[in-house]
Amino acid sequence: MTVAFWIGALAPLAAVLRAGAGEARAPLQGFSAAIPWTTGVLLASGVALAIVQLAAPAELLTTDYGRVLVGKLVLVAVLFGIAAYNRWRLTRPVLAGDAPMARRLGRITQLELALAVAILGIVGVWRFTPPPRSLLAADAAPATVEMVAPGGMADVTLSPGRAGAVSVTIDVMLDSGNPPKQVTVDFANAARGIEPIEKTATQDADGLWHVEGLLLPAAGEWQIGVEALVSDFEILQLNNSMELR
Repeated sequence: MTVAFWIGALAPLAAVLRAGAGEARAPLQGFSAAIPWTTGVLLASGVALAIVQLAAPAELLTTDYGRVLVGKLVLVAVLFGIAAYNRWRLTRPVLAGDAPMARRLGRITQLELALAVAILGIVGVWRFTPPPRSLLAADAAPATVEMVAPGGMADVTLSPGRAGAVSVTIDVMLDSGNPPKQVTVDFANAARGIEPIEKTATQDADGLWHVEGLLLPAAGEWQIGVEALVSDFEILQLNNSMELR
């Protein structure tokens, strides 16, 4: 909103400044009164955005998002510098009727407009550079796969849902309504030549089954198998696959 106001005001202001100091007096007074509030809001929002989206100051230079932000801040700093020069060196003479100063201010205002458009172009690049905190959140998000077979089903959840050390939660639901006596789970990655890694799960008070500290060393498609011991003579086997980052 503030950027739209600033850019929207610059073009007509430059036009009236070219027409002469007399024509520009009223628009320039209004712009000069409003722009300090606009720049204050822009500065505060930029600082808040950096704090929210960057986990550490070093990410200003080590991430694509941070480098785009630095580029934007450099142009904004230049824009603020030009605006300060206009306000403290040129505005008063123009308001006093100095026509050459009005034309000079008009040319500089056109430069401000070009810089503002460049800033908008840099901001547009952000759609291709997710913020580091968003990437961290996505990296830490769990992943769940559902398995169904005659006799029951299971939901297997990996936290986080990526390759590496994970915690596994298995929710087994038998058609009989009874809980399984034992649950084992195995993970294999045929494309990476990783044979099944089998673990016996432990049950918690809520009836969920868990495997802690399981290491899945590579990204890619993992084949997951769950065996639920229904009775001493019956085992329910469930299978599915999950893509890990």
